[in-house]
Amino acid sequence: MRRQLVLAALWAGCGNVNGPSSPDGQTTSDAPQLPEALTGSLLTGCVLALHMDEAAWTGASNEVKDACGNDNPGTLVGQGNTVPNGAHGRAGSFSGNACVDIPNAESLHGTTGLTLSAWILPTKLNHGSDANGIISKRTSGNNQNEYSVAVWLDDHVYVDLDAETDRFPGNAVILENMWAQVTVVYDGSLAAAQRARVYLNGTLDITMPETSAVLTKYPSTLHVGCMPAPTAPEPTQQNFIGELDEVVS
Repeated sequence: MRRQLVLAALWAGCGNVNGPSSPDGQTTSDAPQLPEALTGSLLTGCVLALHMDEAAWTGASNEVKDACGNDNPGTLVGQGNTVPNGAHGRAGSFSGNACVDIPNAESLHGTTGLTLSAWILPTKLNHGSDANGIISKRTSGNNQNEYSVAVWLDDHVYVDLDAETDRFPGNAVILENMWAQVTVVYDGSLAAAQRARVYLNGTLDITMPETSAVLTKYPSTLHVGCMPAPTAPEPTQQNFIGELDEVVS
């Protein structure tokens, strides 16, 4: 079954994702359309909605609530909290050693359809010396890496789908102290050359090939705000520094 999975920082239902046109003039009507509120029938098939609107985070188990029915709540690991004036309501503030971890669940596997979308406000980028992880479902780069999104070399968005084999960067440069909406769409039913797309602020940024028609299911934890690399020559969590707003699926 094709599952659309939408994760990370969505503002007001991601209206901007459905932008009028791409840089080459093609419409982007195939971008994900997300509801402004997850209520009633909209909750049917909902995977994950972490609005990050809690008054505070203390590190208590499952305190980052899942509005899709509390089936996939998250737990803060490290030093982080929520702050006012996010992209929509409050936002999660990530200090550089914080991450929200969500245990593996069947519903978190993208399989043949995956959408990852994040409103991000980086206050300090590592400019390639280390990645700033946004979303990752992995234990390390080549270990149980189901999907990952981060800001890395030259401050571009980098995407992994089904491990690192087809890793690719986006075209746009991410800026510090400026909100941006990053959306990654994977569709395994398309031809390999068209399976992966990145949108920035609702406009198509790049279309890239992806070998895998089905994403391998791994038992790895889903991380928001970091991208673990414990087996790197210098082990690192590749933490995000700044704010992330809602996580919705």
